[in-house]
Amino acid sequence: MKINVTPRGSLVYPHLNSPDTKFDRDGVYKTQLRVIDADAANELVDIIQESLDQYATQHPTVKKRAKMPFEKSDDGSYTFTFKCKARGIRADGTTWEQKPKIFDAKGNPFLVAKAIWGGTTAKVSFAIAPYNVAATGLGITLRLKGVQILELVEGGGSAETYGFSEEEGFDGSSSPSTQAEEVSTPAEEKPQEENAAANY
Repeated sequence: MKINVTPRGSLVYPHLNSPDTKFDRDGVYKTQLRVIDADAANELVDIIQESLDQYATQHPTVKKRAKMPFEKSDDGSYTFTFKCKARGIRADGTTWEQKPKIFDAKGNPFLVAKAIWGGTTAKVSFAIAPYNVAATGLGITLRLKGVQILELVEGGGSAETYGFSEEEGFDGSSSPSTQAEEVSTPAEEKPQEENAAANY
């Protein structure tokens, strides 16, 4: 299985230190990556689309298409979704476990016990896994393999942690805070149903 690497971007809703068990009791490691560089993002989109088109030639009678694992924003940036199942059971009854490999900017294993928060600048290593499910049709899963941390965000509830980017308008950075309480907890995963057959 070919391994691909994204351009640098910002992690959104990362579950990399421990798997998310909200919709799967076995757990799923996952993250989104927001890529601002439009040219780099479009190159990645083309690779994913070409993989689906090639897979579609093997299923010429299937016309239905599942939702793609990326979304384009009005500013031209893209947000890609990556995931991998944390554990499972093989056909022979034995169990297996896996987790994405994490590296620092120098390529060394990420051994420090620090939580990886949204807003962290990173690159993601992944494999493209096409699927064919009757309910949704042909689709692509970006199977998470590894993450290279370039600039670590450990916490603090920054705007980027919650998926916001800079916009024209009110600047409150120099004004006294009128908020009763400052947000300081990591963003929760968006509640959304996942297609079990297409997750992995």
